[in-house]
Amino acid sequence: MHKKLVNVAGIVRQSIQVVEGPARTAQVTLDARLPARLRPVMVDADRIVQALVNLLSNAVKFAPHGSTVSVTAAGSGNMITIVVSDQGEGIAPENLNRLFKKFQQVDSSSSRRKGGTGLAITKALVEQHGGRIYVDSEVNNGTRFSFTLPAATVEEAAAVSLAPVAANQDGSARLVARRVLVVDDDDDFRMLIRSQLGNAGDEVLDARNSASAMHIARTMRPDVITVDLLMPGLDGWDFIERLRGEDALARIPVVVVSGVPEANASARRPEGVAVVTKGEGLDRLLREIGQALGNRRGVTVLVTEDDADLRGVLTASLTRNGHRVLQAGDGAEALAAIDREHVDLLVLDLLMPNIDGYEVLARLRSNEQNARLPVIVVSGADRSSSELRSLRLGANVYLTKPIEASALAEEVTRLLM
Repeated sequence: MHKKLVNVAGIVRQSIQVVEGPARTAQVTLDARLPARLRPVMVDADRIVQALVNLLSNAVKFAPHGSTVSVTAAGSGNMITIVVSDQGEGIAPENLNRLFKKFQQVDSSSSRRKGGTGLAITKALVEQHGGRIYVDSEVNNGTRFSFTLPAATVEEAAAVSLAPVAANQDGSARLVARRVLVVDDDDDFRMLIRSQLGNAGDEVLDARNSASAMHIARTMRPDVITVDLLMPGLDGWDFIERLRGEDALARIPVVVVSGVPEANASARRPEGVAVVTKGEGLDRLLREIGQALGNRRGVTVLVTEDDADLRGVLTASLTRNGHRVLQAGDGAEALAAIDREHVDLLVLDLLMPNIDGYEVLARLRSNEQNARLPVIVVSGADRSSSELRSLRLGANVYLTKPIEASALAEEVTRLLM
């Protein structure tokens, strides 16, 4: 095994990405909620991802249409516990102990009929890391698989950056995958970066040339781009120039990767673009990517509010905090602005004329390009019903009017840090 310190959020993110397709087909929702601060674990990431994928796949397979499979995690003492829960038919108590035996069938019905090899392998993988796996279930009320892993020490944890999360109302965190576009004609190098960033919880896109990269940037709006200088067609400098020429893409941070040492001193190097030579090693590149991803000050915030006075107050506050602020008076204007501009975060009122906030949320989350756009709902509607509905539609934070401008600025900083 190749054990190293790995962010738990990265493991969960990679595992969910593997199971997303089957879950969509089965009409099952995947929901991940982790503590905002959780120590990393010392594991072979590939093997633990395999274990979690096995549990998620099993849960999706037996979950009813329209139900949710959830992943949670918690730290206690020197162990981290990861839990996968479904809303399926459950397992009879007399069958629970047979689940982890190889080739063992629990029963011949359609409900949880296979324990077998997948769960036996999962158990073995967890135990190889010094952890244990548990199952509890109630007939007609779902099943919970949980497993433990050794947590890193405080000193070890300090060396690992946390994956980005957004706060839920209960104090837990919703994973916010950061999109990194890796542009390089070296297939091996792209795969290496994909693996490293994936372990850190990032979503990685890749392209072999500038033409493909421009298409991906326009459709997927990555949070940061790494680009090789020496590529067929447009070279790296030309690619950056074209990127800067499009309003919606101009503010995306770029890290140049070059095999040419003198690239750092090139007169063509744009302001604010970091340059890493391939001879400096992977760690330097990952640090620059992390810095670009973490440098979220000065991002673009779209404030959508039909009350012009409140819109002005919020805009002034966010501008003082160093953000570029766009304004929209209703949902239709907001959607048009998001299509036209690169928006990093949306502040959204719910009760507006034309297209209301609920419809804006629904449209954003159904569009792959904008599905991960952080959204702060600011509303004067009845909290009990509107908060639940907006969070279900994908809002990250719910704030109630009247609102202090400083409170909004604080939430913006927290979501984008």
